[in-house]
Amino acid sequence: MAEGVIHCDNYFSQSTTLLEDGLSFIRSEGMTKDQVKAMQDVIQILKKVSLERENARQCGRILRKYKIRTIPTID
Repeated sequence: MAEGVIHCDNYFSQSTTLLEDGLSFIRSEGMTKDQVKAMQDVIQILKKVSLERENARQCGRILRKYKIRTIPTID
């Protein structure tokens, strides 16, 4: 049971790091509507009570799809 909590925290941390990196690399004046939507989609994922590995991967895919640069996370 405790192992699941550790993984959950790790995936939440990975996902928030992706979002933080994306925000730090992009200029707000140059954001497209799709990029704003991508950020909103990632925030929706982060609202979940517990995150799994696939959630963290999904966050990365969403950001990359709309050309939001991030630092790769380690699985």
